[in-house]
Amino acid sequence: MNATEQTERTFPLYDWGNYENLTRPTVLDTTLRDGVQSLLGRYPSLDEKLGLMDLLIELGIEAFDIGFPVSSPKHKRQATRLAEHAAAKKPGIRLACLSRSKIEDVQAVVDVSQAAGVAVEAVIFVASSPARLLVEQWNVGELMKWSTKAIEFAVKEGIEVNFACEDATRSEPETLRALYKPALEHGATRFTLADTVGVCNVVSTTRIVRYFHENIIQGHPMGLDWHGHDDRGLAVANALAAVAAGATCVHTTVFGMGERCGNIAMEPLLANLHYLCGEHYKLDVLPRLTEYASTIFGETVTPRHSVVGRNAYTTAAGIHAASILKAAQLGRPDLSANVYAGFDPRLLGRKTEVQVGPLSGSANVKWKASQLGLTFSEDLAAQVLDVARKTDRILGDDEIRKIADSLTST
Repeated sequence: MNATEQTERTFPLYDWGNYENLTRPTVLDTTLRDGVQSLLGRYPSLDEKLGLMDLLIELGIEAFDIGFPVSSPKHKRQATRLAEHAAAKKPGIRLACLSRSKIEDVQAVVDVSQAAGVAVEAVIFVASSPARLLVEQWNVGELMKWSTKAIEFAVKEGIEVNFACEDATRSEPETLRALYKPALEHGATRFTLADTVGVCNVVSTTRIVRYFHENIIQGHPMGLDWHGHDDRGLAVANALAAVAAGATCVHTTVFGMGERCGNIAMEPLLANLHYLCGEHYKLDVLPRLTEYASTIFGETVTPRHSVVGRNAYTTAAGIHAASILKAAQLGRPDLSANVYAGFDPRLLGRKTEVQVGPLSGSANVKWKASQLGLTFSEDLAAQVLDVARKTDRILGDDEIRKIADSLTST
């Protein structure tokens, strides 16, 4: 049985969305640049970064932000090696490096591209929000001058330019137009909209993306990236709103790692894109990817983490377990996998799990008995549930086996 057959769902589930005009975006991984700016348990070695990149490419990620090469000779060497490795694994893959609007920053990206022998995009950014301009004592005229000079230099050196305003989502429309319009005129081929401190919601995200299309891009054939943070807990929702409004690429990180509360989390983003835009990514790679990332970054996957968390497809509630058990008894693995799950666990190579706790019923015990190879009886259910309610916690498999053994021996 192939993966499609294993995950085929033959019953209807109503969806209130309308996705007919939704175009699947590309996904750019920025774990190796923005993600490692997080307060990590440990910083990965170059070999570990290469291992992570291999898994991301296997998953189907189309683009990578591979670093900020001007920051140090070490980071430039690593960005070069990552570029070489990515191009060898997947020729033509999109690669990018961060650059301030300074010639030396752009030159560092040029150096990486030339040393690796592959195209590397320069993501040239300036800070544009009123708060940052006040702190730095800058004005928009200076920003225009610096960014234009940097873009012209990159174009002269044969480097593709992705122009970005840091904190764009807290910048006035007039400021954004004054900075992005010249960037387009001087050779930028892609724009990034950055919600740098995660202040957007789905309404404001939709408005700013539409504003760009209507007032700045105006039909020009160029890509529009969305780069969001999760400070208010809306990063994934905002990313999907951006795509619906016309963003063509979303930046993401494994676990949503990054500054403060992190970036757009890859796992729920890809899960949502699977349902909104159709099958594209090899989602069964996600468990291996997140396990590996957890090791190299010292980041723990919380039990409640979306899509890949330990509890994502597990229940101890009696009503839920009863429905799951009935679906299984009908011989409907598609139904039992989805009746109480927002994402089909079979797409990840996982399965629905039932535990026994203080809010469980006999269906929970019956399910566990079948999984543990035990003979189910009403006595077993009664005794297991009695222990669960007295101990007020989830029972371990060994505890359930011990109760079953005690019944057998009497």
